[in-house]
Amino acid sequence: LGKTVQVIAFLAAVFSKLGKVADGLVLTSRRRRHRESIAAACPTSLMSPGSSSDPNFPGPALICVPVCVLSNWASELKKWGKFEVKVIKSPVHEEYVEGVIASCMEGLVEVVLVGHSLLDRLNPHLTRVDWSVLVIDECHAFKEPSAKRTMALMRLVPCARMRLGLTGTPMSNHLMELFNLMNLLAPGCLGSHDAFQHTYMRPIKRARAANANEETIARGTERHERLAKVKAPYFLRRSKKVELKDMLPIKEQLVVFCHLSPLQVQLYRRLLQLPDFAAVRLSGEPCDCGRQGAIRGECCYTAPFHGSGEQQGQAVHSVANGSHRSLTSVFADSAFEIDPRAVIWRQMPSHSEGSLCERCPNCLIFPCIAKLQKVANHPALLQVNSRDPKAKRDAVKAFAEVAFTPELLEPLGGTYTRAENVLMTSQTEVCGKLRVLEDILTAFWAARPVEKCVVFSWSVQTLDIIQDLCITRGWPYLRFDGSTPQGRRQGLIDEFNDLTKSNFIFLCSTRAGGVGINLQSARKVVIFDANWNPAYDQQAQDRCYRIGQRKDVQVLRLVAKGTIEELVYMRQLYKSHISEETVDGTISNRIFHAVQDEENGELFGKSNIFSFDEAGHLQRHRIQPVHCEEDPAEVVEEEGEDEAAPLPGLEHLDARRGASLLHEVQNFVVHRAVAPTTRCSGETRRSTDGALRDMLARETCFDDAVLGRLPEDLASEPGGGGDAVPPPRQGAALHAAAAAAA
Repeated sequence: LGKTVQVIAFLAAVFSKLGKVADGLVLTSRRRRHRESIAAACPTSLMSPGSSSDPNFPGPALICVPVCVLSNWASELKKWGKFEVKVIKSPVHEEYVEGVIASCMEGLVEVVLVGHSLLDRLNPHLTRVDWSVLVIDECHAFKEPSAKRTMALMRLVPCARMRLGLTGTPMSNHLMELFNLMNLLAPGCLGSHDAFQHTYMRPIKRARAANANEETIARGTERHERLAKVKAPYFLRRSKKVELKDMLPIKEQLVVFCHLSPLQVQLYRRLLQLPDFAAVRLSGEPCDCGRQGAIRGECCYTAPFHGSGEQQGQAVHSVANGSHRSLTSVFADSAFEIDPRAVIWRQMPSHSEGSLCERCPNCLIFPCIAKLQKVANHPALLQVNSRDPKAKRDAVKAFAEVAFTPELLEPLGGTYTRAENVLMTSQTEVCGKLRVLEDILTAFWAARPVEKCVVFSWSVQTLDIIQDLCITRGWPYLRFDGSTPQGRRQGLIDEFNDLTKSNFIFLCSTRAGGVGINLQSARKVVIFDANWNPAYDQQAQDRCYRIGQRKDVQVLRLVAKGTIEELVYMRQLYKSHISEETVDGTISNRIFHAVQDEENGELFGKSNIFSFDEAGHLQRHRIQPVHCEEDPAEVVEEEGEDEAAPLPGLEHLDARRGASLLHEVQNFVVHRAVAPTTRCSGETRRSTDGALRDMLARETCFDDAVLGRLPEDLASEPGGGGDAVPPPRQGAALHAAAAAAA
């Protein structure tokens, strides 16, 4: 609502609105003069906007917004001012669009609202109007220059005298996104693409590396300061924590590291050994055929072939006879075949004829990642969904046949088809994250009054499983996803926000409901699965942390420990630190050795993506998200720790319930692992609600010696809501590590 009201106030100034009854009289007078001009046979098609009917009218404003918030923008414009508004939405009728465009050109319409998804289709119509203002809400959706919607917007930009982009996340993955957005709205303001990369992006990225030398850090700092000055005339940053620090409550975030169930551990490891995954994971390793300097992915393992590297290497040399030939033709001449268990490779359209594509084996990366994410979320996601089309069911079943053994299938119903019995799909013993979610929601349900909660997930099928959990536990819920009719969406939001209703959980698709909607009636947010892009998770959690929220907001992000999800979280930290430094001007600690697109380090590269560490990736790299008063290096030196000695990581923090609950309220503050006696800032220590704390205490395993080292307020027996929490399960500990989103 904040940026919506600011834009409405801006438009009121553009259109000389006074906030009085006279505003409506101006509209009436403009319509009357238009009728008089028609009566006088004035050729309106030759008039510039407002030139004859109202010389003071600057021209209409075009506001491009996500489809899911079209009705919200229309209602806010009606609430906060007297504007003549037209909304263009699906289904699009050409006659209606032509009427809106004609009214714009005649000065009878002040504001036109249109969805992002319609920009490409409506471009020929919209470019005919001389717009006074072009407003792009959630403009980060146009960060990819080659996307159709971005190219449509580029054609529209010259038709507007003023352009205004609105976003809470101008940069999420890399600095070029900031360049693309600013260059779209103010072409040339940051120079050329290549100049921006060389002058700003590379020095700033390299200065973020933990092992960067003083010269690199100094150069990065200087370029960061220069970039801040260059973008200042075009960039206005207004953050809640600065502008509304005395109005909004606190937003705190807990990252909950969840152990996989035994079934998930076996299934995850089994997938990594399949030919498709092995071909990608080992593609950067030296090839075993003996060719000097050759790597597997460019030599003998361009696809998941059936056969050893030595045999394939001999085939390469014998068939090619020392001449340079494409590997595709080499293997076409040889007798080697694709491994029959390489189901993903065989199902890709680019391999429909059994031949290699130009990107092999890298073409397998994203399909394999998707499979691993499904295992981390719930193993049943690899089973066949009986509601899918037959072609998709056949493809899913083919992969399930090589992924599952009969022993692994037994806890899931014993068949390759996902059970439709809600009692089977909602069982938490097969999924670590679902078990943790059940405990969290049980604690919220036991609170008095009941704590409303919003649960986000990227996957609609994951929402199906969580929905079954709600049904079997008797929790009232509402659901909002891409299949929700447009006319029903605002009604669902209003129903959930209605304090007289008993709805407990709002199940929400991150893609469909992660932007624009207001869910202030809830102060608990659970993000079930993280996204590679930290902006999506930040946008999702801010559905509750908005103007109008009067209670502290608590965000819990579930991360499957040791899996690709933990790597996603680590990358989110990396990207968030660069974004905070570049956009907000805040300096955070340099904790990763990796440099995006240059040094793989502990974050990037296929060997990191396709790995599994039950103890956790953060622990393996000796990184812990806990805020400490002292510099980690100084602490280690003072305590006489040997540099090569293993420092306690998150596995030890899992046992330290108190350390798991320490977190920074407004910023990600992440340090490398330090000794367990390191002191933590009392000013930033905040405990969670009693019910959740009690659940964490019951679910966390720790010994008396460790408990004795905890701060007094965290070592004491937590209270509140304990009777409603189920007894602890062996090995079902909640592992909360500290972090908070900006």
